[in-house]
Amino acid sequence: MKKLSLVILGLMMLAMLGFISCKKECTCISYINGVEVSRTTTEVKGKCSELDSQTTTAGMTSEVKCN
Repeated sequence: MKKLSLVILGLMMLAMLGFISCKKECTCISYINGVEVSRTTTEVKGKCSELDSQTTTAGMTSEVKCN
């Protein structure tokens, strides 16, 4: 019974590791002052929204939104 439990636990860990390391495709759009300037598709591990950013320099706002 102990061996069966260890085998099941090992399989569950492998399945979980495979799910976590899965890559997904994200489309990121870059904006300057609200106007779209580029669109890029990339593969990431984790959430697409982790790539979002916003910066303001010299009165210009640069923003990247990914989904």
